[in-house]
Amino acid sequence: MKSIGPYVAARELPGRTGSPVRTLRATDRLTGMPVLLHVLPHPPALPDLPDHPNVLPVVDSGVDGDHGYLVTELPLQAHPASDALLTARGALSALAALHGRGVVHGGLSPAQLWNVDGRVLVTGAGLPWGGDPGPADDLYALAVILSEMGPLPAALRPLAEQPGTLSAAQALSRLNATPGTQAPVQTPVQAVPRHRRTCRRNCPSSAAGTGSVPGSGAVTGTDPRPGGDRVAGQPDPLPHRREGRGGTRSAGTAGRQHSHGGSRAGRRGRPRRLAHRAG
Repeated sequence: MKSIGPYVAARELPGRTGSPVRTLRATDRLTGMPVLLHVLPHPPALPDLPDHPNVLPVVDSGVDGDHGYLVTELPLQAHPASDALLTARGALSALAALHGRGVVHGGLSPAQLWNVDGRVLVTGAGLPWGGDPGPADDLYALAVILSEMGPLPAALRPLAEQPGTLSAAQALSRLNATPGTQAPVQTPVQAVPRHRRTCRRNCPSSAAGTGSVPGSGAVTGTDPRPGGDRVAGQPDPLPHRREGRGGTRSAGTAGRQHSHGGSRAGRRGRPRRLAHRAG
């Protein structure tokens, strides 16, 4: 292992043959995070990369001896891309953003493609890999990589057989239009309102959301009391029941309690007369 600045290089990854840029898998000594080092024979200039979810940004740069280096931080769960369909979708999305910004990758290889939670991200874009590559060279290199991973999708065969006929955005559209290759759509989970989770009875927020008409006995929404939902417009089957502090009781029961001399609480509140013995 070799130290390059504050980073410890573990091994060199295979890349473009004859390129002056080397890709090293390394670790940040300060944070312990895995990184990629792109080592150049001269002090580097930071590439102007688009802010895109499939493009990993450069987070640091420096000079070590006669060489310069650029640093790309890798998520802990990152691993080399190996699925042809996921790689095609992620790489084409990244290349479409790069080419739209006027940036050519120039050194696309398996070492620059990383799978993070099912999404393939691209590193090493915009570096002086050598030669004078154009967007068609990026797409042809991607087609070669995909062919090594598995069968090249039929929608992307023009990238290898007729280079320059499709842009990255057009190739991505063709891929997504092919049945069985569309990106999975994640339906957002709707949060359950808090009053529906915690309030079962005597909850003002639940009662406010029922849509009931006071005094009519008709329920137009969800009944907040135990018993489930009622059909809109149907009368309440128990109009004489009302909510009390200690639960549900009928109006008749309350009337009987008051007709027999008051409640127990009232009787407990009467002062007791103490009998005094005569001395």
